[in-house]
Amino acid sequence: MPTYHSAVISKVLNGKNVFHSITIIVAVLVMGFGLSVSLRNAKLTSEIAILKSSLERPYLLRNFEFTVLPYLKPLSSSLQSTGVDADRKLLFVARNSCGFCSSQLPWWRRMVEAPSAQEQSEVWLISIGSGELFADLVAYLGKAGRRYRQFTALSPEVFALGSGIQAVPTTIVTRGDRVVLVHSGVFTDEVWEAVTSILDASHHDSVRFLPPGQRVPSLPVRQAIQGTLH
Repeated sequence: MPTYHSAVISKVLNGKNVFHSITIIVAVLVMGFGLSVSLRNAKLTSEIAILKSSLERPYLLRNFEFTVLPYLKPLSSSLQSTGVDADRKLLFVARNSCGFCSSQLPWWRRMVEAPSAQEQSEVWLISIGSGELFADLVAYLGKAGRRYRQFTALSPEVFALGSGIQAVPTTIVTRGDRVVLVHSGVFTDEVWEAVTSILDASHHDSVRFLPPGQRVPSLPVRQAIQGTLH
């Protein structure tokens, strides 16, 4: 009889040990999962901070043509192989579904019409997606006999990550393949004054990053996640 009771007690104790072991294992797994989520969130937070900081400061600040072209597909051009390169480039980056880009179009038209932007200048129209947004500007440039090139991004994601241009509309001015102006967002009267002074300047000591205006992320998926930027 004692032997029977001993066996029962032994089974109960073994059952408790198994339950205790399972509890410990589950607790360890939960802690490990929580740590993994915490580290992942920390990494995402860091990446988001980097992306936000890059909105006003694109990574590409030199050798612009050779660095950006691999990400772009030519759509149209007024250029012929004359062997003469433009001293100044005006780069306008937009996408069709961007309302702020539509609001920026009149400012870009004013830029290309400015006397200081017409000599030895070349306009680059870069679309993230199809280029319908630039249709009127392309027609004007062609009629006016201006030098221009129109592109679309081969991959919006690769273009955004490779160029550092994370928001649209974006305006960039280069002089001798050196970036002299970067602005993200819709112009204001104050920004326009700064832009015209930069266009009129005969030389530039450094790149100017003008205060950003109303803009949205260059990729629609980022717009859905982060919302409109102000």
